[in-house]
Amino acid sequence: MAAGPQPGMGQMFDAAYFQTDLRSQVSEVGPNAVVKMYLHSGTEYLIRDVVKTTDGYVLLNVHPSEQPGSIVAASSSAYSSTPGSGHHPVAVTYESIANIYLSSTTAALRPKVGFNL
Repeated sequence: MAAGPQPGMGQMFDAAYFQTDLRSQVSEVGPNAVVKMYLHSGTEYLIRDVVKTTDGYVLLNVHPSEQPGSIVAASSSAYSSTPGSGHHPVAVTYESIANIYLSSTTAALRPKVGFNL
């Protein structure tokens, strides 16, 4: 499921999207939802959780690229005020967001860690 600006619809991403719509979309996808954000610059972020929303930007905790993971559950507890250990806070202006992509994962599809001996 992808969310993104539609022609003639104006800016889609704002504080309300991250406070309500994203939570709803994550709930629909399921408990292991993966949320990727793509910026117009080509930068990609794998979102862990939303820390804060303002009129001009959203503050996120993102997974390090070498340790991908899913978003925290879509409950209000997913919107934390402190970064989790090993996660990076990132401030992103709404107008810099090109697209947000949600997908589901299962234990069978997740990368396996370690050696297969």
